Amino acid sequence: MNHYPRHFAAVVASAQVTSGTATCAIDGLNDRHYYSVWQTTAPLPQSITIDLGREYGDVSILGYVPKYQPYINPLTEGSIKKYTVSISTNNRNFTEVASGEWNGDITQKVVTFPPAKARYIRLEAITAVDDFAAATEIAIGRGKNPSIIK
Repeated sequence: MNHYPRHFAAVVASAQVTSGTATCAIDGLNDRHYYSVWQTTAPLPQSITIDLGREYGDVSILGYVPKYQPYINPLTEGSIKKYTVSISTNNRNFTEVASGEWNGDITQKVVTFPPAKARYIRLEAITAVDDFAAATEIAIGRGKNPSIIK
């Protein structure tokens, strides 16, 4: 399932979560009849930290697809409402690069921030619909002109 523009070029090596199964949000598969979903299993806030496998100098986009089930269609349950995005080069010292609030709806979300050097990107779900966070897919983008994506 890849709903992202070509700017989403960073390959994800692995992920770690504070609860749930991380690989379900980063599998990058075009799931035709089954959508894997990362879903938190502990009270919010919870986070997922994505490892790009190497450092990039121009990380500037994070994309998030809320919970999706093929026969039910998109669901609002678990949709992240309040979030922060932080980056790191060493997985120890993180710098917040974006924060905000989304509608708790089914639409794909995209966060842009100034291009920065990073290997690790953390999405923290502070609040979400029904008090748990869920993601069908999370992708990281690179590019010096993220402003063309809203």
